[in-house]
Amino acid sequence: EGGHTRVLIIQRSADQTRRLRNLGSAVPVLRRLPGVDDFRVQHMEALPLLAQFRLVAFTRVLVAAHGAALAWLSAMPPSSAVIEVMPSNLPEFVACVDRWDHPRSLDSIYGGLSHLCGQHYLCMSNNESSEPVRDYWEGQANFRELPVHFSPHQLVKRVREAILIVQGKQKPHW
Repeated sequence: EGGHTRVLIIQRSADQTRRLRNLGSAVPVLRRLPGVDDFRVQHMEALPLLAQFRLVAFTRVLVAAHGAALAWLSAMPPSSAVIEVMPSNLPEFVACVDRWDHPRSLDSIYGGLSHLCGQHYLCMSNNESSEPVRDYWEGQANFRELPVHFSPHQLVKRVREAILIVQGKQKPHW
């Protein structure tokens, strides 16, 4: 508990969906947050598998858009924090609660995995996407095909909370 914290943001390549489109506007502030001695934005596919594991194994705060990269949370130290960033207009069947360790998060893929791994978890919802979500069942665009635009202020706020939580200076609350 206490001390410094590695913050890792997993970013997708420019040609991939669910990319954190406006991440650049939050990065300068995130880099300067108190208690962060290692801040990284990483394209995981650019690293060999063992380097990916090593990076995540020493990460205390992980931020990523919904997707398989969030499964790396299982390699993080216990009591770390995970922030899953979702696009807007989610279908009703997607559990995304914008509160730390909320019981309803257990119904989500990465909220449930975070719980099993002893991690703190928050799903950032109410973000903006560049297009509306069409009816999921019509086979048209769905939330997994959308880029994510988020409030930089909200992301900074949530990462700041995560740092305080993993350092034992704040209790998660919902």
